[in-house]
Amino acid sequence: MMYFVPSWYHGNEYKENEQYFYVRRAVTEFDDSVKQIQMFNRNDIMEYKILNLSYSPNFRHFLHRQSVFHAPYWSCFDAIQEIRRTKVDILSYHDLMWPDHTEFVYTPFCIVAYVNNQKYAEVHFGEDGNMIEVFLFQDNMMVRKNVYDDRGFLSDTIVYENNQAVYEQYLDGKGNWKMCHFFEDGHIEINGENPFYLIENTRFKFDHLSYDSMESLIEEVFSTYLDEMTSTDDIFCLAMHVLHHDMLEKLFEKRKTILSFYQNRLELFEDAELKSLIQNTNYCIVDSKHKISLLEDYAEKKLPIVDITPFDTRADFGISQQLTVQNILVPIDTIEQSKFEELILLFAKYFEINETARV
Repeated sequence: MMYFVPSWYHGNEYKENEQYFYVRRAVTEFDDSVKQIQMFNRNDIMEYKILNLSYSPNFRHFLHRQSVFHAPYWSCFDAIQEIRRTKVDILSYHDLMWPDHTEFVYTPFCIVAYVNNQKYAEVHFGEDGNMIEVFLFQDNMMVRKNVYDDRGFLSDTIVYENNQAVYEQYLDGKGNWKMCHFFEDGHIEINGENPFYLIENTRFKFDHLSYDSMESLIEEVFSTYLDEMTSTDDIFCLAMHVLHHDMLEKLFEKRKTILSFYQNRLELFEDAELKSLIQNTNYCIVDSKHKISLLEDYAEKKLPIVDITPFDTRADFGISQQLTVQNILVPIDTIEQSKFEELILLFAKYFEINETARV
């Protein structure tokens, strides 16, 4: 079986990168893991599964945007929060408990709730129109942010003091807190009355009631899943990311691995664990040829590397012959400014001889 471990994180946090519907994305959601999963989803190659390590309350909407809504997956935070629900459920802000005489004002960006002419809450929505967050206010200062799961329940609540996040509580499907994350030092506390996490239908007890970091907690739960649910014959396609490469080196030392490097995620620095992981992998995937020499120089050995662009470069002659324009797609997220300026001049000259071209 093939397992995909993507790096769908918000910066260097184990959280999804869900945005409000009115915010334009500066960087596309598309990456190498998305393309690889799309290929397995569309073709009956072999059984596969996504192993998602990030906190993703809107994961179903993300999969839908990538055209892999029915892709099988396991979520580490679902295991931690003991979430058994799998289907998307509609939750309206009208379903929430509001004080008497609450007045809703509709703005272009959110819905603002007032109680006795005082701002009480803001309701924010995601790209698909689903409610994702509710900000609660007291004396015009935000005191709490509630995060809602696209399966129809409150998933996380963040408490603020003086407009600064103090701690957040991750909740189970019934609203009971499972763990508390303190922002000042990053440590985690587990609810001693329910110190269990869920792997499939089996409950396992946490080794500790306090963890120094989120990564150590995720590592424990992920390690249990690998031991209980996978075999040594399984293949793991690991999207390399600085946030989790130490964890991957510990957990996949004796497993069959494919390391996938994409765009600016090729961060090579002097680290014994990272070098060992690259040296002992079964295969490496890069998105351009120039990264091959970089990897081999870093690993100090010849590596089994293949360069595969994540974009579909095959020509569809049946469609392209019917078009009256020439569409040119250019990824510019990581291109240098000087190269970008040269590219603009090159296209300007090309447009003079080809009026049907579009970029």
